[in-house]
Amino acid sequence: MRKSLLLLSIVAITTAFIVSGIYLAEVQKGTSAVYSELKNLCDEFVTGIEGDVENIKEVISDYTYSFSFSSNKLSEFVAGLQNRIEGQDFYIVLNSGDQVDAFGYYKLVPGSFFPLDERKEPWFLKAREFSENVYISCIYLERGKLYVDISFDIGNIEGVLRVTRIPLNSATKYLTKKERYGMVLTDKDFVVIASNDYQKGSKVPALEKVSEGLNKFDSGDTWLVKKLSISGQTLSTAFYVNKDIIESQKKKLRERYTLWVLILIALEMLFYIFIIRRRYVITIEEKEESSKSIIVPIISLFVALGIIAVLILIFGENPLYGIREMFSYAFLSRAGLSETLNKAVPITIDAFGLAIAFYAGLWNIGMEGQFYLGAIGAVWISVFLIPGAPVWIYFIIIPLFSILMGAIWGLIPGFLKVRFGVNEILSTLMFNYVAIRIVDYLVYGPWKSSSVRNFPLSDPIPVKLPKIPGTDVHVGIFLLPVIALLLWFVFQKTTLGFKWKAIRLNNRAARYAGMNPRRFLLLAMVISGAFGGLSGAIHMMGAQYVLQSHFSPGYGYTAIIVAWLSGLNPCGIMISGPLLAGLFVGNARLELLMKFPVAVSSFFQGIVLLTLLVGGFLQRYHVKVIPRTGKVKQHV
Repeated sequence: MRKSLLLLSIVAITTAFIVSGIYLAEVQKGTSAVYSELKNLCDEFVTGIEGDVENIKEVISDYTYSFSFSSNKLSEFVAGLQNRIEGQDFYIVLNSGDQVDAFGYYKLVPGSFFPLDERKEPWFLKAREFSENVYISCIYLERGKLYVDISFDIGNIEGVLRVTRIPLNSATKYLTKKERYGMVLTDKDFVVIASNDYQKGSKVPALEKVSEGLNKFDSGDTWLVKKLSISGQTLSTAFYVNKDIIESQKKKLRERYTLWVLILIALEMLFYIFIIRRRYVITIEEKEESSKSIIVPIISLFVALGIIAVLILIFGENPLYGIREMFSYAFLSRAGLSETLNKAVPITIDAFGLAIAFYAGLWNIGMEGQFYLGAIGAVWISVFLIPGAPVWIYFIIIPLFSILMGAIWGLIPGFLKVRFGVNEILSTLMFNYVAIRIVDYLVYGPWKSSSVRNFPLSDPIPVKLPKIPGTDVHVGIFLLPVIALLLWFVFQKTTLGFKWKAIRLNNRAARYAGMNPRRFLLLAMVISGAFGGLSGAIHMMGAQYVLQSHFSPGYGYTAIIVAWLSGLNPCGIMISGPLLAGLFVGNARLELLMKFPVAVSSFFQGIVLLTLLVGGFLQRYHVKVIPRTGKVKQHV
C-alpha cells in the first residue's frame, strides 16, 4: 500500500514537473516569437515609410522641376500639387514672410495676425538646411492611420513649400498589422506616435539611452530601436511590446497547463484505484425498461457545451465569451440567424431521412452521399437534360429527379444489406466518398462551366427559391414542419411505422408474425435516401445554385447528431436541426474571432455526438462502481 502511494506520488510530481517544463518552454518560445515578430514588423515598417516618403519626394521634385515659376503662377503651382498629392494644408512661405496657397497671395503685414510669420518655425529653418530635399517635420498617428508633415525648399522662388497630413499608406499597413505593438518616431527626441500607455508628444523614460537591439527598462516594456535614413535625415524609430500583452499571454499559458496538470493527475488517480489497487470494478446492467425521455439528450447537449467551454479555456481563450459569442451571433444577429436557418434546411431534411432508417433499425451513415446525389440530380435535369424549360416546370421536376437520384443511392446499400448481409454502416459510409468523387469528376471535367476558367464550378441552375421578405432565408424552410407532421403520422398512426418499429425491436419476432423484414428494411433505405436527394435539391435551389467540389461542410454527418439528439422524434428534429445548425455557424464564428483551426468545428460536433451516445448508453444501462468483493454480472 505504501509503495503504491509512493509510486503514485512520484508519478504525479513527475507529471507536474514535465508539464511545468513544457510550460516554461512554451513561454520562452512565445516570447522569442514575439521578439522575432517585432523585428520583422520593424523592418517592414521602415521599408514602408521610406517608400512612402520617397514617392512623395519624387512627385514634388518632378512637378517642381517641370513647372515654370513666376510670381503670378505660385497659386497655380500649389493648386497643381494638390491634384498630385493627398494632403490637408498646401501653402508656400516666401523669404519675405508672405504666403501663397491655391486661392491667392497673402502679404505679411507687421503686427497683423494673418498671415502668421512662420519663418522662424523649425520646419522652415530645417528645410533651408535640407536644400533641394524633402524635410520630414513630423509623423503622427490619427484614428489608426499614419500621416506625415513635410516641407521643401523651392530654390526657384526663394520660399519653402509646406504640406501637412499626407497619408503614409504602406507604413500604416505595417504598423496596424499587430495591435500589440506601439511605435515612436522623431528626429531629435523620442516622441510617442502610437502607444497604449503614452499620449502623443510625451517623453518615454530612459529612451535616450536606448541603443540598437532589445533592451529592458524599469517600465517592463521591451523596446527595439531602428535608425531610418530618409532624404538625408536620420530618424530614430522605437517599437515596443507592452508588458501587459506578455503577461496576458503567460497567464493564458499558466491556466492552460494548470488545467492539464489537474486532468493528468486525476487520470493517474483513477488508474491507481481501478488498475493498480483493483479495489473497485465497474458493472454494467441493462435496465428492464429504458426511458425515452427527451431530458437525457438535452442534458447531454449541456454536458457537450461544458466540455467545449473547457477546450476553449485550454486554447487560451475566455470560455464564457466564446459560448456567448457562438449563440448570440447564430441566433440573435440578423446575418447569423439567416445563415443558421439556411443551413438548418438541409440538415433537418437529412435528419428526417435518417430518422426513418434509424426507426427501422438501419444505420444509414450515407446521408452525405445521398445529399450529393440530390445536388447532382438538380444540376443534371435543369442544366443538361431539359435546359430552357419554363420556370414552373423546374420547381416540379428538379425535386422529383433529385428524390429519384437519392433513392437509387440508398437502394444500393439497402439491397446489399438484405440480399448479402453487407454491413450498412460500411457500405453507406463508403458510398459517401464515391458520391464526393463523382462531383469532383463532373465539375473538373464535363460539367465545368465555360464562363469560369479558374474555378471548378458547373453552370448555375436556372431557377432559385424566393426569399422570405426582409430576410436572406429561402422559402424551403416552410417544408420542414410539413415533413415533420407527415413523419409523425407515419411513425405513430400507420401500420408501416408499426412494422418498422417491430423489426427494429425484434427482427425474428417480426418475421414469425408474418412480416417480411427484408422488404420493409429495403423500403426504409430507399425512402431515407430519397430525403437526402430532396435535401440536395432544396439546397441547390435555395442557397448553392452551382455544383462545386466539396460544397457540403458535412450536412449529412451533422444530421446524424440531430436525429439522435431528438430521439428520432420528428417534432424534436424540428428543434434540434436549427440548434445544431446554429452550433455549426457559431463554431465558424469562433474560428474567425479566436483564430481557431478549421478542424475545431468538426471536433466540437464530434464532442456533441459522443455525449449523445454516452447519454443514450446511460439511458439504457445501469453503470455502477462497486467493491471488487461484490458479485457482478458483467464487468469492464
